[in-house]
Amino acid sequence: YQFLEDPIYNLFGEMGLSYVNEDFSQDADDQNYVAGRAALHYGWWILKDRLEFTEDIEIFLGIEDIDDWFAISESGLSWKVNKRWSANASVRYEYDNTPATNFERSDTKYLLGIGYSF
Repeated sequence: YQFLEDPIYNLFGEMGLSYVNEDFSQDADDQNYVAGRAALHYGWWILKDRLEFTEDIEIFLGIEDIDDWFAISESGLSWKVNKRWSANASVRYEYDNTPATNFERSDTKYLLGIGYSF
């Protein structure tokens, strides 16, 4: 659903069902299940068509076991250098309420990237 859309701000949400496949390379805690999914995206052009802040949040809730859920949040800045090149930096936080054996519930990643548009 599009809550807000104008030249500066963008806010929309999504809801539905997803199929989750947790496949760990060296772990017996693999599992597959159907989950409810809710997501929210927010975008703000700090400097119009030049510098954008985005926030994406997603949560997956197990249908059969509501204690089996995980969430992902990613906040980022994207800078359009020119018509073709861009640079971005973001922080991605992941939380799993039922992690695999010997794994933490949360994980944080710091990402830097460059992009080229054709």
